[in-house]
Amino acid sequence: MNAPPLVLFLLIQLGVIGPFAAGLLLRGRFSDPLKTTRTCVRINLVGLEPLIVLWCVWDLTVQARLLVLPCAGLALSLLCLGCGLLLAPLTGLRGRARQTFLISSTLSNHGFTLGGFLCFMLLGETGLGYAIFLVLYFMPYVLGFIFPAARLACNRGDAGLRRWRDLVLAPQNLPLAALFAGLLLSALQIPRPELALPLAPLMFVSIGLYYFTLGVTFRGADIRRAGRAHACLGLIKFIIVPAIAWAALRLSGLDPVMQSVIFIQACMSTAIYSVITAVLFDLDERLASALFVVNTVVCLVCVVPLLFWLIPA
Repeated sequence: MNAPPLVLFLLIQLGVIGPFAAGLLLRGRFSDPLKTTRTCVRINLVGLEPLIVLWCVWDLTVQARLLVLPCAGLALSLLCLGCGLLLAPLTGLRGRARQTFLISSTLSNHGFTLGGFLCFMLLGETGLGYAIFLVLYFMPYVLGFIFPAARLACNRGDAGLRRWRDLVLAPQNLPLAALFAGLLLSALQIPRPELALPLAPLMFVSIGLYYFTLGVTFRGADIRRAGRAHACLGLIKFIIVPAIAWAALRLSGLDPVMQSVIFIQACMSTAIYSVITAVLFDLDERLASALFVVNTVVCLVCVVPLLFWLIPA
């Protein structure tokens, strides 16, 4: 979008706060709020996201030296998951609530709505380009590992062969199929059609649907429900993982901009996909919403100002 960074930042915040507030205000009008949220999520996964992913990935030119970025993104997610497994006993959560905490631990907001946009504001177009490559790991990780793990956790009695067939053919995997299709088209050097696709409006609609879903499922009282889980998640996202990433990057030998992108992404809060996963697979969506809201607020209020000070413009 051709807009000053401050204007773009305000537009993104409006695209988040507006739908979230609408979900809070309108949830009482739905006879079955959970069904409504699942419908919104599936509209995104089946309709909007595959189109956006295909269009963006198709136009990428993958260079070998940049492949370290999605590997770094995956490493950050696995590091967060490992920390979550270690700290989960301290939360006192059991069953699906524990599974929800682990998913919130491993998924971070590396996308355009937070991590990618901060890379753009602090590091310019080069930083944004690196952030796009870094986030290439995200959809295969979510759709190929997180979604199947969540589904298996909730359907342990399913027959083995049928269960895995359903996982492979599930409509939630359409964005992953679009990602592979886009990479194949790019590798074959098939030019992307010269169409004026309204990508920015599509992204705002997609993001808006997700945050509307969050508003419908969120309950303010849930914030006080799991104080130890909030503390453990904050410790993972904003202290342990950033410290390990900083130490590793000092020894990496990567160029400074690439190091800064990875460090910014190492400091990001939990992702909206933690809530989406909980909604889709009947986990503890209220806990997921509370963890997401508290973790995001802490990131915006405490972590983002520090990044503006730590990362050279």
